[in-house]
Amino acid sequence: MFSGMAAVAGHAKTGKLKLLAVTGKERMTITSDIPTIAESGYPGFEAVGWFGLAVPARTPRTIVNRLNADTVKAAQTPEAFARYIQSEVMKWRNLAKQLGLKPK
Repeated sequence: MFSGMAAVAGHAKTGKLKLLAVTGKERMTITSDIPTIAESGYPGFEAVGWFGLAVPARTPRTIVNRLNADTVKAAQTPEAFARYIQSEVMKWRNLAKQLGLKPK
């Protein structure tokens, strides 16, 4: 499977999952013993994850620029994002408790 390192590193550390290769051009610092796919016999192979925002075609440039500016601003405020995540966790945890839901 292909997955981001954050999702698999813990499983690899416990031995539940064996990492065969990384998909970037270079080995990752945190897993420098894991070869790249290119090193494993597929020269030129590179596949990296990315994130982005998309809007419908013909969205006015002013809206695109505003979304871009707000996204850049949000990315520069990790403390605020951490507080938001914590508030979301508490909101959904409280709702689950109110409804009597329990994880399986």
